[in-house]
Amino acid sequence: MKSVSSTSLGTRLGNAKKILSQLTTYPDYAPTSDDLSVAQLKAFMDSVEKLNAEAATKIQEYTNAVDIRQKAFRKDSNSLHKTAIQITALVRSSFGRGSKEAAAIQAMSVKIRGVNPGKKKPAKPGKTGDQAQTATTDTKAADTPSPSRIESTFGNMLKTFDDIVATLISYNGTYKASGAFSITALKTKSIALAEMNVKADVAHALLKQIRDDRTDVYIKLADRIRRTKDGIQGQYGPSSSEYKLLKGIKS
Repeated sequence: MKSVSSTSLGTRLGNAKKILSQLTTYPDYAPTSDDLSVAQLKAFMDSVEKLNAEAATKIQEYTNAVDIRQKAFRKDSNSLHKTAIQITALVRSSFGRGSKEAAAIQAMSVKIRGVNPGKKKPAKPGKTGDQAQTATTDTKAADTPSPSRIESTFGNMLKTFDDIVATLISYNGTYKASGAFSITALKTKSIALAEMNVKADVAHALLKQIRDDRTDVYIKLADRIRRTKDGIQGQYGPSSSEYKLLKGIKS
């Protein structure tokens, strides 16, 4: 189901409220069904507004989860990216640059550092800046690859890191780094990164659900407004001032 941007839904809701405001000035307005009464239309629009607020919260939660994970995996001074580089250097120091141990760790480190899930795709030539960004205004993640691809990428990075830790353990104590690069610290880091992945996954799932709910509500809102206009046309006539006031308001 196609999502509806906050801007689009906000505009449609604003137009619906204009129509509702006009209806309150028609003392003899006789809705053709209960759900088109002024009271029920207002209650429905209030529920749409509440859903918009909830969606804004979920968008922020997802954006925060993505930002935190991106920093932990690639940007912070102790990110997974930098940790992989430093582990490689430590293994080279311990076993020698030409050792099979260094070659194995280097190969896995390259796998971790060789992808950038947050890289933006350039706009196609011939489109203006506005045209290139019309897909959605919901979140910065809209300019990145699909969420499923992103989750897979971060999952693969963490899996490779776990492979590095398992390989270091297999050296039977000959890997002697301490502090942030000890086996214990690396295991703790893996757990923390896995938790970030889960939080981002959950935040994305909740965001997707509320976007779908919001799209459903938008469809229902548009239907009610169309039916309301039809009812006004039927009650007052196509040439009436009452209908003309509502006719031009987009739903």
